[in-house]
Amino acid sequence: MRERQHWYESIIDAIPLPLSVTDSDMRWTFVNKVVEDLLGKKRPDIMGMECHNWGANICRTENCGVACLRRGQTRSMFHQWSRDFTVDTHYLLNLTGQRIGHVEVVQDVSEQKALGDLMAKITSYSKLLVNNAATLSNASQHISSTGDQVSVETSSISAGMEELAQTITALASAAEEVSANLQGVSAALEQTSRSIESIAENARHGTDLAARANQLAEQASGIMGELGSAAAETGTVTEIIKGVASQTNLLALNATIEAARASEMGKGFAVVAGEVKNLANQSGRSADDIVTRISGMQEISSKAVNAIGDVNGVIATVAEAMAHINEAISQQRAATGEVAGNLQQASQGSSESAENITQASSAIQEMSASIHKINDAARGNAEALRSVNGSVKEMSRIAGELDAIIRTHTKQA
Repeated sequence: MRERQHWYESIIDAIPLPLSVTDSDMRWTFVNKVVEDLLGKKRPDIMGMECHNWGANICRTENCGVACLRRGQTRSMFHQWSRDFTVDTHYLLNLTGQRIGHVEVVQDVSEQKALGDLMAKITSYSKLLVNNAATLSNASQHISSTGDQVSVETSSISAGMEELAQTITALASAAEEVSANLQGVSAALEQTSRSIESIAENARHGTDLAARANQLAEQASGIMGELGSAAAETGTVTEIIKGVASQTNLLALNATIEAARASEMGKGFAVVAGEVKNLANQSGRSADDIVTRISGMQEISSKAVNAIGDVNGVIATVAEAMAHINEAISQQRAATGEVAGNLQQASQGSSESAENITQASSAIQEMSASIHKINDAARGNAEALRSVNGSVKEMSRIAGELDAIIRTHTKQA
């Protein structure tokens, strides 16, 4: 019997793992050789001791192997002395199947755990590497596509710059033409201003001459009125002379008759002679009066002639002033036509300038849009490059950690 016990103990002692058996009160009833070596005590000295004398950090805690078994968990783990251990705990049964104790097998799984951790890290880092590789690929594609877009937009900007240069050249030409037309307008306006001043001066002179002519015409009208009065008075005198002549004729007839009767009535001649003398005196006075009035009429007529001459002179001067005015008006008309032509050309040049400015504005807007697109692409590239840089750094860090883990594991192995 003892031989068989020794035989079983030898078998258990050959197990290279710590193995202990406790009763229901968690007191040791058996330990193998490995446990003796770990505790530094012989098996007889250990029997009956409570198992917490292991001194493990899970003793007397809910992570104790027996406590875990009683909760239905046959395997538990703990970390101590910089090592990792697993505890496999099972019930010890008698022949009737009754639970009479516990069997605990402790195993140092530090290498296995380290290897598992290493594999987990390698797997995790592999996923990170795959993700970072995908990020790099996406960033590369994005940079490539934005590069193509930037190339297209750059070509668009180049074409826009050429169009803008042509538009600016046309705009400068139109501006020079407008400037020349405006200078022509300025010169024509100066000439028009001088013409207007000349017209105003001649108009003022013409007004003065017209006033003078009106005054002279009034004087001539007055003189002609006096001449008309003198002519009327002369007509009166002429009527008197006609009456005198008629009476003289009558007297002559009477004288002829009296001459025929002279033999009978000689005295009648004396009476006729007296009447003829009176008529003759009256005719003389009328003749003197006529001479006086004719002289007055001659003087008035001379005045009228002089006044009419003055009026003619004034009219000639007015005609000359009107000729100057007409000439100035013609010059003004020509200058106005030149101003209108220059203004029309300037307006046309301004329209062309406005059209060129519109084209330049459109070209600038298109270039601005292209620049915005390039800016957006540059920002996208910058973000992609930052992502690439971050991915590269992360991959470098992962590679370093993997190298360190592998080196550590190699040294431990």
